[in-house]
Parts: sequence; structure tokens; C-alpha cells
Amino acid sequence: MKLTRDRIRLAIWLGIATLLAIAAFYEGSQPDKPDRLTFFDSTVPVGAVSEAIILLVPALLLARGDWGLLALRRPARLGRTMLIGIGGVVGTELLARLMQHFGDVTKEQGILPDHWIPGHTPAFVASFIAVAVFIPFIEEMFFRGTGLGLLLREYGPAEAILVCGCMFALVHGLVLGFLQLAFLGASLALMRWTSGSTIPGIVLHGTYNSLAVLSSLHWFL
Repeated sequence: MKLTRDRIRLAIWLGIATLLAIAAFYEGSQPDKPDRLTFFDSTVPVGAVSEAIILLVPALLLARGDWGLLALRRPARLGRTMLIGIGGVVGTELLARLMQHFGDVTKEQGILPDHWIPGHTPAFVASFIAVAVFIPFIEEMFFRGTGLGLLLREYGPAEAILVCGCMFALVHGLVLGFLQLAFLGASLALMRWTSGSTIPGIVLHGTYNSLAVLSSLHWFL
């Protein structure tokens, strides 16, 4: 098999994602887990900065000189893409409810707040912006931008979308949350492939994260 530039970049991307998945599962196996008060301090914004260094920088470096991989372009087939997005959210929620029979999925991640803490509004706003804007953009650039773009050059759409979805779930380091995250990741990848753009996925990802936070505080749903 000829070692092309695309295959080298894909191997690097897979290597980074694999190392991050191992680190995430190792961290999740430790007894000290983040509690739901972290949304009211600097933990989430600092985490977003870390993600930018760990995910966004490699995504940009791997796409250097080949910026089309990021797919930051005007989306096509918006109607079909929106239907895929709606189906992705509904399917993700159904899988989350199913997995609740085996344990507390939200507690496994331990980041979402379960009540409001007065006097911490600036920290909450910073955390909300991080999960609603910055983290979706960073993750979409790494997974559905550079990652899926390289996968599509080496594999068919079905295989590329499946691998992208599974790697997205693995990097989060969750056991109970794996199925719904893989489904969401694959849905976002399908949106990118259908529309030819990462923009719809960024919007959906940010909306999904926002609703998850508001729902956890019982402000919505």
C-alpha cells in the first residue's frame, strides 16, 4: 500500500484520537470525578482552552494547505440536512433514556449542573459560552472537519461516518454514554457529508449542548 500524504495525516489523526480516548477512560476510572459544581467555576472554560490546544491545533495543522478538509463552506441540501439533525437528536435522546436503565448517564460525565448556585453568574455564563460555542466548534473541526474529510478520502461514506462517530464517543471516555455519543457523532458526520459543510453540525452541536445545560437546571424541558 502506497504511503500517501492523506494516509499519513489520517494515521496521525487516528493516533491522536486513540491517545485521547485512552487518557479519557483512564481519567474516568479514577475515584475523584468532577462534580456538578464545576460549571460554576473556571473548570469548563479552562477545559475549552485545553480542547483548543489538543484538538483544534492538530486539526488546523493537519489541514494546512488543504483547508477544504475543514468544510467551512456554505451548506447544500439544507432541508435533508435538517431532517438528519432532528433524527440525530431524537435518536440520541432515546438511546440516553434507554441507557438510564443501566445507570445515571449524566452522573457518569459529572459536568452538567443540577441546580443553580447564586453569586456565580459570570462563571456560569463563561461555562455556558464554552459548551455552546467554543467546544462544538473545536470538536467539529477535529472530528467532522479534518477527521471525516481524511476518512472519506480513504473509505466509503458509511465506513467513514461510522468510524468518525465511534472515535467521537471514545474520546469522551464514557461507558454508559458511548452509544448515544456514537450515534450523535455519526449523525453529525452524516450531516457534514450530506451538506458538504461542517457549519450545520456546529450549529446543531452547540444547540444540543445548550439544551442539555438548560434541561439539567430544569429551565427547559
